[in-house]
Amino acid sequence: HLLTQQAILEPARWVELLSAVLYHVSEKSTEKETDKNQHKLIKKLMKDYAESDCFNNPHSLVKNIATGIAQNLTDNPKTWLVLGAEAISHPQFATLRALTEAIASLSNSFFGIIAKGGNGAGGYLTGALPHRIASGKAATVIGLNAYEMLKTPLQAYILVGALDLEFDSILGAQALDSLSKAQAVIALTPFASETLKSYATVILPTAAWGETAGSLINLEGRCQSVSGAAAPQGQARPLWKVLRVLANQFELAGFEYLNSDDILDEWLSLCDDLEEVSNFTNSEAKSIPMELDKTAWLAYQGIYQTDAYVRRSKSLQATPLAKILKLTVHPDTAIKLNLDANGALPLRITSKMAENCIRIPQGFKESMLFMANLTASVGE
Repeated sequence: HLLTQQAILEPARWVELLSAVLYHVSEKSTEKETDKNQHKLIKKLMKDYAESDCFNNPHSLVKNIATGIAQNLTDNPKTWLVLGAEAISHPQFATLRALTEAIASLSNSFFGIIAKGGNGAGGYLTGALPHRIASGKAATVIGLNAYEMLKTPLQAYILVGALDLEFDSILGAQALDSLSKAQAVIALTPFASETLKSYATVILPTAAWGETAGSLINLEGRCQSVSGAAAPQGQARPLWKVLRVLANQFELAGFEYLNSDDILDEWLSLCDDLEEVSNFTNSEAKSIPMELDKTAWLAYQGIYQTDAYVRRSKSLQATPLAKILKLTVHPDTAIKLNLDANGALPLRITSKMAENCIRIPQGFKESMLFMANLTASVGE
């Protein structure tokens, strides 16, 4: 397929662009029945766009691109709208999703999301989010997310899984600082790195991926179970067993599982009343403002830096793809931040990158140091 429309915009303007697309799709669409189901925020964003200088300017980049996209969506019988990983990480993701859903409904398009991680839906449906409980229902008491827990140091942390937070957290050095200041850090992990040992109070060895049975939600939205392919090494035990024993020691109710199937059966019983899987949420989005002139950090991971397993693979780390390490910025952004091509990290300057953005490779010590130094010099 030929690329007919392209918008390279800083993240703070993505809501503006999608609002414009929705406005022009609604002008052309015959599906007016959907209008009455649109949320208050969506209607406000469309109204704001219609009253903006952008709408009244015939040379506006956003307006011209939005009208072109709207034309493509309404002229073609089979179209897809897809949100990617950077949209999911966006502070205004709920708004971006609501706008995209509305556009898809009005243009009779398919709508989907490229999940960040292999089992994002499973994590959601099992309540592994601060605002959800098992079965994916809304929690009555909302906890902190990972960013909030690491941004403001807590007295204690429990780290679950194969995590290298200096690489896996966007906070990098700040995450390590928060963990180092904690009174207790309990890590349940298959890997005991020297960095982890420097701040962990207790490390409990757990089975690695592939060494334990479990379940996931696949791309069809179906629950799929897998068996362990190998036995856990040394004194490591499957994570669910470690958690069960800890709960038993604290005399907590509801942890009488004998195998992973017991856990799956309990979760399935909680999901009996779930509706058919759909990408459409039909939920109200809240408006979160973003500063247009503020530099955005877009973290990306190299193909062999995505998790603790591939980072520890000597054969993968010996390949040329393992060491691709470049900052990418727009020429104006490089001047604004006084970035030097001879700095600690290789620098790619290109107009294909949006202004007011830095694309930073994640998973490298050099990146962690660069982000810490940049924060100290220009602010977060």
